[in-house]
Amino acid sequence: MRRLYKLCLGICAMLPMMSSCEKDLPVYNNDACGLEFEYQYERDSVYGYSFAFGPSDVKIDTVKFEVSLLGNVVDYDRPISLQQVVTGRNDAQADVHYVSFDDPSLTDKYVLPANAISTEIPIVLLRDPSLKEADYNLKITFKDNDAFSFTSKERAFRSVTIADQLLQPNNWETYGCSWFFGTYGPVKHQFMIDVTGFPWDNDFLNNEYYNWYTGDQNVILGLQAELKLALEEYNATHEEPLREPAEYNNALVEF
Repeated sequence: MRRLYKLCLGICAMLPMMSSCEKDLPVYNNDACGLEFEYQYERDSVYGYSFAFGPSDVKIDTVKFEVSLLGNVVDYDRPISLQQVVTGRNDAQADVHYVSFDDPSLTDKYVLPANAISTEIPIVLLRDPSLKEADYNLKITFKDNDAFSFTSKERAFRSVTIADQLLQPNNWETYGCSWFFGTYGPVKHQFMIDVTGFPWDNDFLNNEYYNWYTGDQNVILGLQAELKLALEEYNATHEEPLREPAEYNNALVEF
């Protein structure tokens, strides 16, 4: 009993000391702020855009990327600065394949609004004739300025593959398109567009197709049957069966 009494007295004596130690801790205050790109999966860090999905007279278009604040919210607008990362792999050219990030027309678009923790920034793409011959890569990161001085390692970059040809959607493999429709190829892609009327691009797969994939796969099976029948009719009425181009090894189109 006496030992218990002494133990209680010892604890009571330490409480004021512990309290005073807590009060003496400095308040954390870091005014440095940064930005990061927002996307769900690593594969989404690369965004494929092709002018081929739109009308032939469209010469300029915009994709938007969400960015998020790392740091303190403030009650005034803050400018966002971007820069291209040169990869050495068919890099896009400023004011040829995209509007330069320091173009005056974009100044008021590259802003994190007052009291905001995120915003969308536009990347303005240009339909240069060279996109008919090859795809170009635009890798983007943040550039330090007076408002934002760092970014997260995991979300520091986003890339746009700019084309005027059909592109394989990012989620072709993820959403089972290979299982339902076989190996991707541009001729197959165009055939699917012509037969179904759907674009079969990233947005279509991420929205309408994803709802069927997770909800009612009978819709996908119906499209599969429709494409198989259309391909049989095509091959029966043409001297040569439908094939992919040489860069895809002239593979037969199959579903």
